[in-house]
Amino acid sequence: MPGTVRFFRSYLSPVFVETGSHIGDGINKALIAGFEEVRSIDAGEKQYQYCLNRFRNDPRIKLWKGNSAFCLKDMISDLTVPLTYSHD
Repeated sequence: MPGTVRFFRSYLSPVFVETGSHIGDGINKALIAGFEEVRSIDAGEKQYQYCLNRFRNDPRIKLWKGNSAFCLKDMISDLTVPLTYSHD
């Protein structure tokens, strides 16, 4: 098992939240680790569009485009379960 996935499993909760989607590798590793839902944000249009396309058929993933300093509160405001947070 890759090191990142093993690390994610040690912090497993229902929801994984990350800032900095990049090309979605963190999203993918969080899903492999067993998170039920992944929420991710990236300020770059190119990265956001790439991840939208890469994960378009996976309802477990919610993506945002924007600056996490301004959007993070909105990303998690509806959650009533524990979350694991990772920032880039």
